[in-house]
Amino acid sequence: MVFATVWITVSGHAQVTADIGIWGGSSVYFGDMDETNPLQPANLNFGGYFRYNFNSRVGLRAMFLTGSFSDEGVIEGVPTTFKKMFRIFHYKLKLTI
Repeated sequence: MVFATVWITVSGHAQVTADIGIWGGSSVYFGDMDETNPLQPANLNFGGYFRYNFNSRVGLRAMFLTGSFSDEGVIEGVPTTFKKMFRIFHYKLKLTI
C-alpha cells in the first residue's frame, strides 16, 4: 500500500528536462533469397533521439533514423542483388489532460 502511494505521487510529476540520445547498429536481410550468407553484408545504421518536457502536461519528442539493408542471392533461379535505403523522421507533441 505504501509503495502504491509513493508510486502514484512520484509518477504524477514530470520533470522539466531534455533527453538527447544517439544509437547505431547494423542490419542484415533475412528473407526469401536462396544461396545467401545471412551475415554478409552488414550495413551500418544510426539515429538520434530528442525529448523535452515543458511541464507535467506538455512534452515534445523527435526521432531520426537512417540506414540501409542489402543482399545478393537467388530468387526462383535468377541471381538478384538489391539495396534498400531508409530515412525516418518522427515527431510527437503530447498533451496530457
